[in-house]
Order: sequence, then C-alpha cells, then structure tokens
Amino acid sequence: MTSQINRKVNLRFSADPDEVEVYSGELYTVTLEYIRVVLTSVLPNPTNFVDQVVTVEERSVGETVRSYESTVIDVETSEDDVEPTSCVLILRRPAQFQERRSPRIDVNFPVTIRLEQDQLDAQAGTYEALASNLSVSGLSVILGLANERELDRGQIVSATFELELEEALVFTLNAQMVRKRLLDFGGTSNKYMVAFNFIEVSPEIEDQISRCIFTHQVGFDTSDADSLSSAESNQIPALKAEIYRLQEQLRTAYLQIKEAEESRIRSETIIVQLTRKLNEQGTIINRQSWWKFWDQSDDN
Repeated sequence: MTSQINRKVNLRFSADPDEVEVYSGELYTVTLEYIRVVLTSVLPNPTNFVDQVVTVEERSVGETVRSYESTVIDVETSEDDVEPTSCVLILRRPAQFQERRSPRIDVNFPVTIRLEQDQLDAQAGTYEALASNLSVSGLSVILGLANERELDRGQIVSATFELELEEALVFTLNAQMVRKRLLDFGGTSNKYMVAFNFIEVSPEIEDQISRCIFTHQVGFDTSDADSLSSAESNQIPALKAEIYRLQEQLRTAYLQIKEAEESRIRSETIIVQLTRKLNEQGTIINRQSWWKFWDQSDDN
C-alpha cells in the first residue's frame, strides 16, 4: 500500500567524517518498506549514493522537527537530451518514521504565551491568546500583536492552558513558534493566527492530551449526564475505563510493530552486507535489486 504525503526534508550524507553533503527535497510517497524523496536539485553521479547511509531531517517552517537514519536503496533519474532533470531517492523506511500526523481538534480556551526571559522582560513578553486547535504535537492560537515583527519563527515560548479531563489540569509547556498569519477581520486588524510546536513533551503529558483529544472526538459532554437515566450514568465510568484500556492495547500493539520493524531493518542490513561479500567474491548481484536474489525460492 502506497500513501501520498508532502513533507520538506534535508538529506545529509557523510561518507567522509570531515565532509557532509546536504541536499533538500520533498518526501512524497511511503510504503511499508520504503520512502521516496524527490530532490530539488540533481545529485552528481546519483548511482554512487546507492547503499549509502543518509540522515533524513524533516523540516517545519525554518526548523528541523525530527531526524532519523536510513539507507539509499535505489535512485531514479529522468533525463533530457543533455543531462538529468530530476532525481528521486528510494530509501529504506526508518523504524522511527511516523506516516500519520497527530489528530488535531478545534478548541476554544484561553492560553497565556510567555517569551523566554532572556528574550524580553516578563511583562513585555506576555500575550493572552485564544486557542483554536490542539494536538499532542502543538497548538494554534489567535492573539493580538502590536506589529508583525513580534513573535518570529523559531522563537521559544511557554504556553500555559487548562484542559478538562476527570478534573481540571493546568499545563505549562515549552513550544516553538512555526507559523504566523494575519487574520482579515476587516479594517485594520492586529489579530494573528500563530502555530506552535511543543518541545520535549513527556509521555505522561502526551497521554493526558491524547485522552482529552479522544474524549473530544467521541463527543461526550459531561453536562449531558443530567439527562441520562441512573442506569446509563452508572455505565459511564465503565465505558471510559474500557476506552482507556483499548487505548493502552493500541499503544502496546504499536510498540510491538515498531520492534518488529527494527528487527526487519537489522535483517535487511545483514542481507546488504552479505550481498557485498558475494559481489566481492565474484557472485555479482545488481545492487538495485538485491532483494530479488534473496527472495528466490529454494525449490530449484
């Protein structure tokens, strides 16, 4: 199964410890085993990059959001009459790669945004905002700015807000500003939609935010409990407990899948190493289709 996505990435090659080559591109298709990256510039001698280890860096607006290692499996180029015009790298899918973005919900609650103290004094660097949507990876808010130069991309802030679960929980999380857009409310407007990515969120906090998002998606409002019968009300705690149990089962299954993927990658690495040895001994296998050799039936 192939999924279409669209993410900006940097590819770092460092065959020589003293020399790192960096190429920009766009990750645009994903399968269970491979990811495909189309480069914004053509590689010199593209086939030389096959079997090379590469560090893939996913980019937000001006900032790297995550990185992981992979190996170049194949290279596809298209050419005109003179020289290559485009280049696509096929990379082994890293175990850490996440195909799906975190679910995001529409919200409406106050948020206090504070710049780091070394950036501005405490009073000047505090903004009262209204959250518009939320995910475990970040949130977007609407706030007023005196001028468009306030809150630059990449700036670190703390975001304080309250979420309702079984009880009200107050969160203060470090976040990085990644996007800013002026809202058109007619006339002269100083209201901006500003997006932040959370930084170094603990698994416990992620779990609490995930539970809040899931409860919101299910659509149960605790104020509806008054309209329920006594028997129905008594079922609510049990249903919530079952939901959380299933969420934990899903989390466990995800970890098992991740471990299996890491095991598969280790096996592929061994196959690549053995293939190289066979090539050196005269048993020539095409690097770009080595998996076909090892997948041959043993019945012959």
